[in-house]
Amino acid sequence: MALVVNAGGRSRRMGHAKALLPLPETGTPLVVHIVRRLLPLVTDRVVVVTNDPAVEDAVDALAGLLVVQDEWAEGGALGGVATGLAACAGWTMVVACDMPFVDAAIFAKLVHVAQQEPRIDAVIPRVDGQAQPFHSLWHRRGLPKLVARLEAGELGVQAALETLDVVWMDEIALGIAPDARAFCNINTPEEWVAVRALLEEERPVA
Repeated sequence: MALVVNAGGRSRRMGHAKALLPLPETGTPLVVHIVRRLLPLVTDRVVVVTNDPAVEDAVDALAGLLVVQDEWAEGGALGGVATGLAACAGWTMVVACDMPFVDAAIFAKLVHVAQQEPRIDAVIPRVDGQAQPFHSLWHRRGLPKLVARLEAGELGVQAALETLDVVWMDEIALGIAPDARAFCNINTPEEWVAVRALLEEERPVA
């Protein structure tokens, strides 16, 4: 089980790299925080997809982590997924760099399903009717189909999923509420202010 963190976006609405947003108190970059939350499930490698040297510097201290340049710089989020999968051998947890509440317990349930379905391409939550491809499992075997989409200039992640053999898991199957924080992502400074308050709530009381 590998982990891919897609940090290749341009963060236009945020104004600066979302992957480098500092956590309250510690100042830990968000991308490092995300990796640490999921590291207990990783048995292969951790890959960060980015074209930003500052992000590469931020994760440099994480032992065994591989930074790869986005091979599809104009391919949007789908290009980041394809780049990350190309660096992995099999099943991979795929997350975005702007999701501070990624949940290892949810991923453990996705992994269990993947172990029962050896020929599928992805296991993806669908929560409150919305697909969550950036808090999900993808397998390298689906990579050729993704590359074909990218080469055709078809960059939509949802449309790409329609070409894959996917097991969908709703909130009932996952045992979570429809508004679970795990799928929260950050796009603006205002959203980051609100999320910082929630992260403070997560900090253990001394």
